[in-house]
Amino acid sequence: MPVITKIAVNRQQPNNYDIEFDQKDWFQTITICKDTLIRFRLSKGMELDENQLQQIVFEDEVQKGFNRAISYLSHSMRSVKQVKDHLSEKGFPSYVVEEVIDRLKQKGYVNDKDFARSFIQTYIKTTDKGPIAVKKLLQDKGIDEQTIEEEITLFSLDIQLEKARRLSLKWVKRKQGLSVSLLKEQLYVMLKRKGYEDEAIQEVVYETLQSLDEAHNLAAIKIQGEKALKKYAKVPPEERKWKIKQFLYRKGFSSELIHRYVENLQELE
Repeated sequence: MPVITKIAVNRQQPNNYDIEFDQKDWFQTITICKDTLIRFRLSKGMELDENQLQQIVFEDEVQKGFNRAISYLSHSMRSVKQVKDHLSEKGFPSYVVEEVIDRLKQKGYVNDKDFARSFIQTYIKTTDKGPIAVKKLLQDKGIDEQTIEEEITLFSLDIQLEKARRLSLKWVKRKQGLSVSLLKEQLYVMLKRKGYEDEAIQEVVYETLQSLDEAHNLAAIKIQGEKALKKYAKVPPEERKWKIKQFLYRKGFSSELIHRYVENLQELE
């Protein structure tokens, strides 16, 4: 059986140790971490059979993977898939990765249910995304559908409505040049893109537009009308009037409002 002839600190990795043996047909030298050295109580002159050596090499790989995972988890909570992907990217074989994950689960360092709950709570507090968008993000992180459905209940309809109202009011303030009709269409699309559910979207769109009156449309048509005047400035007056009407119609204004606006334009007289 091979005998350990030398144990020395690895020069490139001070936390690792180089173990040399007298039989080169087995292992001439292996490099293990300090935890493995202590665990197996390795010392100069110790004899090891093939099974012991294989166990030491395997356990050392698992320990190194475990240490890497702990370092990765120290920055933020991670899903099981994220940890697996990270270890695979670092070159650990799949059988080592699976063993590391089992040990992390046993110690409670990874738990997809806890991760999903924390992830949802953080997104509710810090982002303007709705539950559908959050579900998609959790799916990308490898969380199973049952866990997602159980935990997404944290994102209640009341929370959706509160967040969507705030988001909509800010959005509308930046869209002073849009007709109420176009606002309704684009507001729906925006909330849908942000991941809100239809029930919340319909209620918030209705509430938001209820607060807008005819004064909004009058201000909006003035903004759009000025754009149209610049765009068709070189077009003959009669043709320009028609083109401006078409332009405003595409912006969602009513025929009556467009007629009143265009007829009062001094630039067309």
